[in-house]
Amino acid sequence: MSDEKFPALDPAKLDVTRRAIHAYSRVAGAWAKATRKKRKHWWHASLRPSLYGLTTGTIYGATDFEIELDLAASRICVRTCTSAFTERLTGQSSAQVAAVIRNALLAAGVDKELMPSNDIADDDEHAGYSADQANLMHRAIGSVAAALEEYADKQMNFGFAFGDESIPEPYFYVTAYPLPDALPEVALPEGSIWKSDGFSGALLLYRDLVAMNDPAACLQDLWSTLLAAGQTHLAINE
Repeated sequence: MSDEKFPALDPAKLDVTRRAIHAYSRVAGAWAKATRKKRKHWWHASLRPSLYGLTTGTIYGATDFEIELDLAASRICVRTCTSAFTERLTGQSSAQVAAVIRNALLAAGVDKELMPSNDIADDDEHAGYSADQANLMHRAIGSVAAALEEYADKQMNFGFAFGDESIPEPYFYVTAYPLPDALPEVALPEGSIWKSDGFSGALLLYRDLVAMNDPAACLQDLWSTLLAAGQTHLAINE
């Protein structure tokens, strides 16, 4: 596999696979939500980057377990201390993936009372799912996660999305809560813009970033610019 950082992403080719991974992530996140104590901003239900893709991390209980979306190899992985189960991701419906996870965890001894509602799963299959596109997502997530490690902040949200209904292509965003009136007046680095519809914050399209000579440096320039501005203008609410 190439070690290229910030690989090129084609929104048209990525779309079906992105939607599939989003649906599968909701299923895995539902288990984390159902079995962890609630935390602010839904951090208890959020997946986090792993070596191979996205994971719930260890969920502790009578039987500890982890659910991982292995995007590098297009697999769903369900692990406990004493067992491991994997199944290929080929564009199944989220309901099928939910059943795979449920059956694997119940077989491993996880209490059935902990099962989340299946309301988040549906029977729509994702024809056109691409393992190659999932692998590109894996590499992009790894590059973004590495850059984000030094730029987490309680008062600001530095994020990356593969696209959604309002912005149908991969993008970076920075938001602040509450958003100071002065923050959108800050001059942004080249390629970034302020957005006010859908959400209020700074926006940088992934395709614009990867066209730059040094994507990581440009991304860190955006983050450091806004982090410094946030420290100046954002009220501290502990």
